[in-house]
Amino acid sequence: MSNTDHEAIALLADLDPVEAESLAALAASQQPWPGVLDDEWAKPYYRDLRQFIREERLRVEVYPPQGEVFAAFHLAPFDKVKVVMIGQDPYPNPGEAMGLAFSVPISKELPTSLRNIHHAMSNDGLEPHDHGDLTGWATQGVLLLNLALTVPSGRAGGHLRQWRPFTKSVLKAIDSHPEPMVFVLWGAKAQRIKRWNSIDFDRHGLVEAPHPAARKEQPDFRASKTFSRVNDLLVEFGRQPIRWADQ
Repeated sequence: MSNTDHEAIALLADLDPVEAESLAALAASQQPWPGVLDDEWAKPYYRDLRQFIREERLRVEVYPPQGEVFAAFHLAPFDKVKVVMIGQDPYPNPGEAMGLAFSVPISKELPTSLRNIHHAMSNDGLEPHDHGDLTGWATQGVLLLNLALTVPSGRAGGHLRQWRPFTKSVLKAIDSHPEPMVFVLWGAKAQRIKRWNSIDFDRHGLVEAPHPAARKEQPDFRASKTFSRVNDLLVEFGRQPIRWADQ
């Protein structure tokens, strides 16, 4: 919670202690990875980020909805994460972004990235579902992390700079995880995180391939065997493989 949130709850506590306790518990539950990222909320950059997003939502449509911004963290708790799959930012079209990188609600048609992900799955011996909701991956410990967690309507990459300090903090937290995990970096933008020196790739696994929406490199992406390579590394680490077709 921000300092303003704490002050509001403290004021309410004088008037209605029971209601204040309930609101405090709700606010804590909505923060990503309690006990892991708590120090971030009081930092100046995060206060600036909150204010920026608040003002953006007053000015333009911003995706995903406020309640889904941290969905990736809620569905894949810190102690359950085994795979980190990096996307750029949410889909900038109405109704598609749901807080999970690459994922769209079941009711939506497949964007280009997901169509090609399904082709890559088929080439890796998997039978993808007929929808693009990747919640099933997330609940198995795949952190579907976008480099920016919000995007203005129709303007891909519009919030990347503002979210970068938070994303770097998340990656540093992941690097400190007691168990090794596998990072999936599709495309040049995701692969840039290697320059940030946030992750010890000598300890964690790394699977790279072209971006699923890159036209010229589609043959290479579809033949990349990302999913079996990830599972091979997980087995090597003594961790349970992901059931990629189980969504």
